Amino acid sequence: MKKESEFVSWASVNNVVPIVISGITTVISIMLFIGTINTRMALLEQKQDVFNQRQGEILSLLKGYQLDNQQLSLKVERLETLVNSK
Repeated sequence: MKKESEFVSWASVNNVVPIVISGITTVISIMLFIGTINTRMALLEQKQDVFNQRQGEILSLLKGYQLDNQQLSLKVERLETLVNSK
């Protein structure tokens, strides 16, 4: 004769199934959340790289303009010197 504790009743299975499904759902939700965060971080890093690249391009253009301005300034000074000397 078997004891009652050795039998698995349908009611006990019905009580466990929602808990297992809830656990699986929770794990899947956490995995999706982490995946979303990783994707967003990767996109932000990519945007930061593009921003840094464009900033470097802008700085190189500004340095070029600065050299042009210095050369023009020297030419203006020479012209002013020539005009004032006459």
